Amino acid sequence: MALAVGARGRRPASRPQLPGIRLWVLLALALGAWELVAFLQHPRLDHPTLSSLTDSLLQGHPARAVAFLAWLGVGADLARR
Repeated sequence: MALAVGARGRRPASRPQLPGIRLWVLLALALGAWELVAFLQHPRLDHPTLSSLTDSLLQGHPARAVAFLAWLGVGADLARR
């Protein structure tokens, strides 16, 4: 992110879009609430958390490597914007 910020130079700061910020905050709150409610409920098979849902997808090293590279790519894209 530091390289992307330095590469884009100095531009006047634009004001963030308020509806976009509200959407991201709402999404983060919804996911956080789901995680908390699922964590407090038992049994885990009936109330899975987000991490327990992704564990089966990311068991192998190749899947974890692909997910990590995708995460880096999305982060780099967001830093360029």
